[in-house]
Amino acid sequence: MQQPHIAALDDILYRVRVYREAPRVRADVLDLLRQYPSLYPVQGVLQPGGGPLLHLVGTIPIMYGGVQYNIPVKIWIPDTYPYAPPFVYVSPTADMIIAPRHKHVDNSGMVYLPFLNMWSGSSSLLALTTILSRTFSEDPPVRSQPAGARPAATAHRPLPSQPPQQQPPTSQPPPYPYGQTDYYSQPPSQQHVAEDPAVVMRRNALDNGTTKLQNSLREFYQATTKEIDGLMRQSSELNTRNATLEQEREATLRALEQAELELAQIDSLTLNVMQFISENENANTKVDIDLHTNPRDSLSMQLLQLVAEDATIEDVLYQLDRSAGSGNIPLDEYLKQVCPV
Repeated sequence: MQQPHIAALDDILYRVRVYREAPRVRADVLDLLRQYPSLYPVQGVLQPGGGPLLHLVGTIPIMYGGVQYNIPVKIWIPDTYPYAPPFVYVSPTADMIIAPRHKHVDNSGMVYLPFLNMWSGSSSLLALTTILSRTFSEDPPVRSQPAGARPAATAHRPLPSQPPQQQPPTSQPPPYPYGQTDYYSQPPSQQHVAEDPAVVMRRNALDNGTTKLQNSLREFYQATTKEIDGLMRQSSELNTRNATLEQEREATLRALEQAELELAQIDSLTLNVMQFISENENANTKVDIDLHTNPRDSLSMQLLQLVAEDATIEDVLYQLDRSAGSGNIPLDEYLKQVCPV
């Protein structure tokens, strides 16, 4: 990483005091610049009337058709970073155009990615830029100007409309891909002087402390989330068991009510029997058993007679079998008696 990049970043963060998580912004930007030195920190205004913001301009390398190309981009960092995602724009040079109907880039150059939609506080600029490079390698977002258009001078390698010819990749992408209106009027080396070592040590200590605190908070968050998930599972199991116990309790209460009802009926019948015994215990009246045991309707009487006849036949056959088996009656007499039955 070039020292002017660090100096420019620190100068912007000092002047643009809108970031609540400035140490995190600085750490993520430094990580990005170490991997992509073709990007450079710049101060600017994203929307008319808005306040100044830090954004990164430059190129990100892609591999297309076996050849490396440099895609010009601008990455705007909102004041709520890292809790809100950056705004990413493809910024084509004068000899480039946005690829029509691109899957991830609209006509204004704004980039849309699932990674941006799923952005969280643990996401980073480095991960975003790596995904951008991989995505644009599969489908470049810019094309060269149509034939006949006069391309403007640029330090970038333009992407061809047709499959690219094998040309040697750029050995080192230029760090300043845009006009001087996007940069300071003087080189960074003329704007910044060597910093006080004490200030550097204090800032490094603050960054280290912030990183440790963020790691501790992240571990605490993960442990707390895991504990809450466990408690939620236990709560769900307890609720299920409670519902099962409530159902069993209701079934038990219904069975108890039915048992109490039947017990009341038994008590009533017992009382009637006891009253009958008490009334007839010393009575000399002769009880007609047939009156109390014979059926009261003709159909029941017929059924009783038929059952009695059937039982009689079974008894006769049984006795005949025993007599024949013991030799008390001869076989022909046995057959003569069995056939009519």
